[in-house]
Amino acid sequence: MRKLLIITFSFIILTFSCEQKNTVFSENFTIPNNTWNYDSLIQFKVNIKNINEFYQIRFRISHHQKYAFSNLWIKFIVIAPDSNAIIDTINIPLQDQQHRWLGKAIGKNWSLEYIYADSIKFRQIGVYNFLFQHIMRPDELKYINKIGITIKKN
Repeated sequence: MRKLLIITFSFIILTFSCEQKNTVFSENFTIPNNTWNYDSLIQFKVNIKNINEFYQIRFRISHHQKYAFSNLWIKFIVIAPDSNAIIDTINIPLQDQQHRWLGKAIGKNWSLEYIYADSIKFRQIGVYNFLFQHIMRPDELKYINKIGITIKKN
């Protein structure tokens, strides 16, 4: 029994260590007053040091269960070190077809991870700017708590 516990514990530590080792960047932005204004861009600056690796990009959305919509439309802008920009419009589902929240709940708050890109390469070494802007109908989007991004090496 003791040997099984040691093996299990070692596996957990090894898995967690690998997960942390492969993470290039992970950060959350807390939205003031849980209200995201249309003209408020959320920005993350990420220094990419290796262009030979494949990367996974994940978004994290945290919201209160009072959030009025079943999805979140965002404009995602990536500005490369040479100032070239890529703009993408993304619809992130927050509820399933039965109107149940997706993700994990802590009390009345929900958190969802969305895989934006599973295996991409960056073309340049340097600092990339990742910008998020909501493009929902109301200018003030209530009950969005946090927006986050994680970039990992595959």
